[in-house]
Amino acid sequence: MSADIYEDDLALYAKTAWHNKGHVHGELIDLDTYLDHPWPFVAEREPLYVKNPTWAQWIAAKNSNDIDTQRAIENHELNLNSFEVQAFIPIELFEGVKDHYMIRRSDNGYPLNIGVTEQRTLTQYHMMDEVVESLLDRGFATGVESKGTLQHGRKGYVTLQVGEPIDIENYSKINRYFTLADAHDSSVSLSARPTLGVVVCANTFAAYVLGNQSATWTIRHTRNAEEYLDAAIGIFYANLEFQQEINKEVERWIDTSFTEGQFMDMTKDLLPPRPEDTEDTAKALTQWDNKFEAITARYRGDDLDGFIRETKWGALMAIQGYEQHVQRGKGRSTQGKHVDQLVFGDMPLTKKAAQLLVQV
Repeated sequence: MSADIYEDDLALYAKTAWHNKGHVHGELIDLDTYLDHPWPFVAEREPLYVKNPTWAQWIAAKNSNDIDTQRAIENHELNLNSFEVQAFIPIELFEGVKDHYMIRRSDNGYPLNIGVTEQRTLTQYHMMDEVVESLLDRGFATGVESKGTLQHGRKGYVTLQVGEPIDIENYSKINRYFTLADAHDSSVSLSARPTLGVVVCANTFAAYVLGNQSATWTIRHTRNAEEYLDAAIGIFYANLEFQQEINKEVERWIDTSFTEGQFMDMTKDLLPPRPEDTEDTAKALTQWDNKFEAITARYRGDDLDGFIRETKWGALMAIQGYEQHVQRGKGRSTQGKHVDQLVFGDMPLTKKAAQLLVQV
């Protein structure tokens, strides 16, 4: 089972994460503590090597003292650049191959990306450190919530807490975060997005699902640290403006009624049509019923007790809680899938539910 968070990944949290992984500081992470847990590697670009197709022939000719064949192989176009025939040769020697480099970790050599060009801009996760230091020094962020990598370092992220939490009386505090993310595996661009963390149910999700589809910003890849810092700070200012919209939108969703009957109908719309009850569809029918029951259980859970359950916000929290804490992706752990989707992609079920709820 792939957990996406491995032993060679950095995983630093202010408080115990719901998946119970990583090093826990016990409170919001200050700059000194943040720097005491550095990124474990820098990314390095190296040429790709493949097995030399002439190697076995050359060894056979050498062992049989077939000097003519041995010399012919040594003069082959794949071997002219070396003093003697090599078992492995750079892939760039093969005509027409363009993406002949790889990106790997400097500490253990783990491949982060295979098949990139020599011109591909290579950023480093530690470039995020200057942004974090600047935001903390200026008082724009109250502390770091988490810092880590996924999938052996292919992806890296930092989440900062922004301002005071939204405090909903008789329900929960909702923390506001600003997340920086980058990846070496070409899956995403260097980016930043606001996220929300609901304390009572440990739900975390990207704030764009509340209706603003432009609430994820891309930072142009650059080797210039000053350009990177300026771009990230500019994005943070845009995020501060968006945070005011988030506050109003959360309150609006909490104040809007959404009954249990409406929730059940919406859940059926989120899932594919329920299979007919036949001998051939018994397995599919059981799977559908189990998923529906699991979502319903989140809706009726203790963390939605009180007035919050029959609201648009309660409906969203039930779906998001199921997708974060219950649903598992094929071949992946729940925790790894969620962190990856939260920071680098979409949570499709939550996103679809939000789109339906916006229309109500």
